[in-house]
Amino acid sequence: MESTSTTNYGEDMMAKKNHAFTLIELLVVIAVIAVLMAILMPALQQARNQAKRTACCSNLKQVGMAMHMYADAWNGAVLPYTGRNGEPAIPEDREPWLGVVVYTPSHPKNRGDDYYPMHLAILYEEQLIKEPKVFYCPAQPRLSNYPLRYDYGFYTQNGRAWGSYVPYADTGGHQYVRTSYNYWIYDKNKLHELAQYPIVVDNLHEWEVVPHRAGGRPTGVSVLFGDGHVNFCTSTDLFENEIWPRKDGLYNGPGDNREIFEELLRIIRINN
Repeated sequence: MESTSTTNYGEDMMAKKNHAFTLIELLVVIAVIAVLMAILMPALQQARNQAKRTACCSNLKQVGMAMHMYADAWNGAVLPYTGRNGEPAIPEDREPWLGVVVYTPSHPKNRGDDYYPMHLAILYEEQLIKEPKVFYCPAQPRLSNYPLRYDYGFYTQNGRAWGSYVPYADTGGHQYVRTSYNYWIYDKNKLHELAQYPIVVDNLHEWEVVPHRAGGRPTGVSVLFGDGHVNFCTSTDLFENEIWPRKDGLYNGPGDNREIFEELLRIIRINN
């Protein structure tokens, strides 16, 4: 009796050891995994996009608080909007593309790599913003073949301090340190005058660099208003073809066109 029981047990173990997946079973498993991936990937991508949007709005909230602290210390003044060399510019000479520029190497006070701060960089220089990564949207496209760069890592290569280094480019497009946010003050000088105006927005320089995209198109724009509140504007009017000069090549957006740029800001304002 004991011998028969032992034999049966051994045969059962051998049967279990010899069992293997058939080709059909493997194909079924692969098909199930593929279906699950197809279901989960869009949800994961949406979750990542939402996380980046949240981080971007958090950045702007910090910038807004810092701007109000600056205004408190400077008799209500808004951060000055300067010319391309960092010196004062009269309203009619203010250019939208300069709103992303935060350090210029062409100011007369520069000594070597000691570049002159302007616009949002003043908040960092005044120690109202501690971490300069706040000035960069995590959803900002990083286009290695694009002559203008708007990502933090590009300006801190080889351990360089942010604001002290501008990589050379044959195109001449990298002579400034840039952020990924546009700054604009509508020819006003006091922050309280800008309470209901969008003053810091996601990069709107050109079509290719607008962040928060899905399917190759922007889905919305993070916005800081003068009173400190932050919104994510999803108005489809922002991305109409009539507004964006979608020509081939570079400089195909409102970064160099004040009229179009202010039209975008107007759309953001009325959809707040």
